[in-house]
Amino acid sequence: MPLPVRFGRYELQGLLDEGGEWHVYEAVDRTTGRDVAVKILTTIDGNHDEERKRRFLQGARLAVSIQHDNVIPVYDYGEEQGYPFLAVELSRGADLPDAIRNGHTGDAANRTRIAFEAARALEFVHQRGIIHGEIGPENIFLEQSGRAKLLYFGIAQSKYADLCHAGCLDWQPAPRVVANERLCSWFILTPPEQLTGCAAVTPRTDVYRFGMVLYELFSGVKPWNGATLARLYSVVLHEMPEVQPLVAAGTPRPVVELIYRCLAKKPEERLQSLGAIVEVLREVLLALDAGRNRAD
Repeated sequence: MPLPVRFGRYELQGLLDEGGEWHVYEAVDRTTGRDVAVKILTTIDGNHDEERKRRFLQGARLAVSIQHDNVIPVYDYGEEQGYPFLAVELSRGADLPDAIRNGHTGDAANRTRIAFEAARALEFVHQRGIIHGEIGPENIFLEQSGRAKLLYFGIAQSKYADLCHAGCLDWQPAPRVVANERLCSWFILTPPEQLTGCAAVTPRTDVYRFGMVLYELFSGVKPWNGATLARLYSVVLHEMPEVQPLVAAGTPRPVVELIYRCLAKKPEERLQSLGAIVEVLREVLLALDAGRNRAD
């Protein structure tokens, strides 16, 4: 759309980001004068999307109540011109995939700090009885100061997640079909029990997905890149990501062990809470800081 343009009480001034189902705009709240980011769910088309719209707005209602130093606050939500939207704090920096791609995540100690801050935020959300359900690298934002903040955008679930809700993923994909980047990421982040059985989303869903976030943060690469859909389907169900990229990147051993405990194929064999992840990362940070102090 040509910019600037009015969208309810907001004046959309520039496109910040876009995905297959949404657009994020830099905007001004004309009521308060505050600069915000407005995320608009753009793929709303008739009755088929009414359930997605309902989930989006229900999640937004919960998100407004979340106040934490490592969570980007949601100021407002609603529906305008038929499109659900969120208005959130406008932060300057980069999301985690961009930071990884550009080599801006720093050394092992800084990566551990990023992981610790993101885990604290997700633990805080869980303590309030809320499961993110769609956590991935793109949901973690690094401010220019270096602070990590959780983007609570799991509420805008992807069309692939909708397939799972509809019970349509109990299938074997065609062996020669290559996954696009977005579908590849979705497969990689989805726990086996959801990929095959449409299991309920639980805290252990977030544990698994956060383990995949940790793998990419510390190794700098995605597991199983460039795979066909059939290959992705198989590895998610039966294989673990290779450890060598983590070792080559200098990942602390306790973090490597943590990642694989998060990625257990059976939910009951995973770490059972984000609190357990936070404690491991806290201990690693303390050890790394102590090592730095001795070196100084």
